[in-house]
Amino acid sequence: MGLENVGYITYAVDITPSCDCVPGSDRPVIPNLGVLASRDMVAIDVAALDMSVQTPGIQGSMAEEKEVMNPGDEKFTGIVGMSQWITANTCSRLGSGSMEYELVEPLVSEDEAAFAHPLFSPETPSGYYLAKGLRKFGSWTPPGGVKYRDRPKVSIEELSRR
Repeated sequence: MGLENVGYITYAVDITPSCDCVPGSDRPVIPNLGVLASRDMVAIDVAALDMSVQTPGIQGSMAEEKEVMNPGDEKFTGIVGMSQWITANTCSRLGSGSMEYELVEPLVSEDEAAFAHPLFSPETPSGYYLAKGLRKFGSWTPPGGVKYRDRPKVSIEELSRR
């Protein structure tokens, strides 16, 4: 197969306060950023995070409640209470990818709804459907729980910096 045949796609739409792995959802906190593509899984996440910092928050969302509404505010650091850069920094340090990227923006239509999946909306983001599945199938936690190291190899402070 080879790494040259691997790519990553991020649908940066209906971005809610928590990971889409949690049971339940909330109102999106930032406007839709679009669809990103990359051959580097770290760079694509860093690009999405950088874009989230540059965009204003959505009124009535958790971004407003946590007072991270302005361009320049780290929305997810403010909402979650820990640095939004930890995962990207960790993956970069482990050699999974690079924090560097080039953002190429294509021309887009003014009619966003023409390109949206008919099931998704601010009232029914992807997390809405995840929650329905969890109610039907049970917990998302693996048997025995999630295992963590007692002491990380790199300090949380070092991983928290952009």
